[in-house]
Amino acid sequence: TEYGLWNLYRIKEPVSYVGFIDRPVRWIPLQSFKEDFYHWFITDDFNKEWLITDPSGGTHEELSEPVFQAPKECPTSVIVQFDQIQLHTECPGTFHVLKFAYHSSWRASNGEKIYMVAPGFIGMVPKAKDVTLRFGFRTLWSFASLLSWVSLILFLSFWLWPKSWRRKKPEDPA
Repeated sequence: TEYGLWNLYRIKEPVSYVGFIDRPVRWIPLQSFKEDFYHWFITDDFNKEWLITDPSGGTHEELSEPVFQAPKECPTSVIVQFDQIQLHTECPGTFHVLKFAYHSSWRASNGEKIYMVAPGFIGMVPKAKDVTLRFGFRTLWSFASLLSWVSLILFLSFWLWPKSWRRKKPEDPA
């Protein structure tokens, strides 16, 4: 289909938002992630290996090699909402790569540890068939949201308040 100067194409098969580890894994510390990622990206190493880091500063010793064995057949489904991602998988206990941007504010409902997988995806090992990731539940975020709402209410009340209701300054008799 043509639309002005552009050609529009329809994807024949739906894009999967969940992937599995199908290449070797290289664990890197968070401190050197940017440098290692840049080198990985410009040298076409992304076709050879996955880069994974633990942004919480922990280690990856809790994950054994069988976790990274990609299943031959594993149906998954993802439901995306404003502040959450709901994952349903038939392969709990296997490392999943969710093709959504990693951020430290993501929290898993079952307490799963969340890893950063290059190029910035979310990695995790679901403990159950259904996992919900929620975004933004931090004390600082709640405080900032409350402060924003109070500021908006104060601004609107002073801006919309009729001038006739405001206190008048006494006129200068001179």
